[in-house]
Amino acid sequence: MSSSVTITEEMIAEIANRMADEGQKVSPLAIWSEVHTGSVVAVAAALRKWRETRALRAPQVAERPALPEVVTDTMRDALDRLWTSAQDEAERAVSRRLNALTQRVEDASNERDDALAELQNTVEELESGRRQLVEMTDAYHAKTDEAGRLAEDVAQAMQRADAAELRVHELEARIAALEAEVERLSAELEAEREAHSQRETEAASAGSETADAAELAQTTPDAANPEQIAQLESELTAIRALLEAEQQAHAMQTQEAARARDELDSTSHELYETQVKLAKLTEERSGDASEIARLTATLSAAEERAEVLQQHASELAARASAPGVSAEAPSAAAPEGGAGAEEIEALKLQISRDAEAHAAALAEARENMKKWSDYANGLKQQLVQANEKMIVINARGVGEASLSRKLAEELSRLQPEHELARRENQQQLIVESIGAQLEQQGYQYDPKTGAVTKQTQTV
Repeated sequence: MSSSVTITEEMIAEIANRMADEGQKVSPLAIWSEVHTGSVVAVAAALRKWRETRALRAPQVAERPALPEVVTDTMRDALDRLWTSAQDEAERAVSRRLNALTQRVEDASNERDDALAELQNTVEELESGRRQLVEMTDAYHAKTDEAGRLAEDVAQAMQRADAAELRVHELEARIAALEAEVERLSAELEAEREAHSQRETEAASAGSETADAAELAQTTPDAANPEQIAQLESELTAIRALLEAEQQAHAMQTQEAARARDELDSTSHELYETQVKLAKLTEERSGDASEIARLTATLSAAEERAEVLQQHASELAARASAPGVSAEAPSAAAPEGGAGAEEIEALKLQISRDAEAHAAALAEARENMKKWSDYANGLKQQLVQANEKMIVINARGVGEASLSRKLAEELSRLQPEHELARRENQQQLIVESIGAQLEQQGYQYDPKTGAVTKQTQTV
């Protein structure tokens, strides 16, 4: 954590004095939470110096009372020599133990500082992972919405393909009926012509009047049948043209469905990658939770050792500073030792609460990740089903495209001069159909490049 404000020992001492005067518990985490800058290790080091300075400023115990006047003259010299010797020996022993305990306290403090620094780094890494998890969740939501939209597009494309297929079947049935009618009328016309030729041959010998009457009688049916056949052929041509247009529109819908399927495949791949990233991030957060638990245990052990050593050091320091009043020295050093113990206990409780909060947050994150994983699996299954449907639609489109080519060949054979028999007219019809269809959906199609762009609405 970095800031433009530099933490100084004077700043920490001022905050610690204010908190002590207000009756609050003075701890490194409490001061660090108030300054909002620097590191916990630096705050703990400055707080340790403040405690040492405050301990030195503690009022000294009053001098021991003088010996009674009745024994001053006779025992002063002997008691002074005995007291001096005992005091020197006690001071040397206490100094040795005090130095050893001071070193142990320093080691425990360093261990605690290292654990605090590592805990702070782990918390920052956990916060970074949380932000990354939020970003990945937002991206996952966006991909889910896009997949839903593509699924709706696929469903609409399937409906349009089914409607086009039904229309094609109807037109094919109509064409078959008209072709049968044309064949029947053609057969009748051919039979009438043969009968007419036979009657003309017979009428040649019977006389001109009989021939004229027969010719007049046969002219009317001969003229009626070709007229009816021409009408049926015209209707057949119109229906074939309509069928060709339907086939072109269906081919366009097939292309649109194929494009939607490609988008679904791409979205499915992106969703899979997102799921992999989320799983990896979940594993990392689980590892961070284990690391926090380990650091908390290490820090608790270090604090316990530091607490015990600090109590011993406080007692020895009190004895060394006032050996003559052993009953008063422990009572004078007890507040300082108690204050240090309270601070360490408060620090331990604060760290425990933070660890519990982080563990709860990690448990909630794992639960959310499990829910999103289940949702992603269900969505993936839906995408697989949609992909299978798109494969069927694509195969159906290939069959209908083959049917369209055969119908176009048949139209070219029956009416070579028809406008739909020309390749450029067919392409123009396809382009116009694609443009009209995409325009209804709010898109614009460029026939030169084949690009599709979103139309901008002008106010």
